[in-house]
Amino acid sequence: PGRTAATPPPAVAPSADAGAPDAGAPAPSALDLARTRTRDLPRDPAAWSGLALTALEAGRASADPALYAEAAAAARTSLTVQPLDNDLALAAQAALADAEHDFAAARSLALQALAVNPRSPVALAALTDALTELGRLDEALAAAQQLDAVRPGVASFSRLSYQAELRG
Repeated sequence: PGRTAATPPPAVAPSADAGAPDAGAPAPSALDLARTRTRDLPRDPAAWSGLALTALEAGRASADPALYAEAAAAARTSLTVQPLDNDLALAAQAALADAEHDFAAARSLALQALAVNPRSPVALAALTDALTELGRLDEALAAAQQLDAVRPGVASFSRLSYQAELRG
């Protein structure tokens, strides 16, 4: 029925989940979660490496250069927290170097990461990309095959597909 300006809207009963987080609010992004993890665990090198990789991916998706800077800072922090045997931070730096088209540095960093953890999928992906861009296609194919053996999935399949395309 019609309401006039003098008629207040009907009262809304509080919902059963009053006080709970707003169900209509957007879920936190992966980047927000990674940032929160580093605030909660500032001495956890894996948290910082995770932030580096997440910020890098967000930077790729948005083309926001500030996210590349955040990724670099997070990887450096991870290495400050754990300077030795920190393959994930080295792999994150390698992926960042690939994104910045510094393929020689990416190759070097990926090899450093792989010296610590020969099964690092992040390092193997970065190495494959660096070797491809450096024109070292036989080595790139071997790295992509190793990535596929370690972690078959979109990352390895797309790199193997590109290797096949390059060979005709």
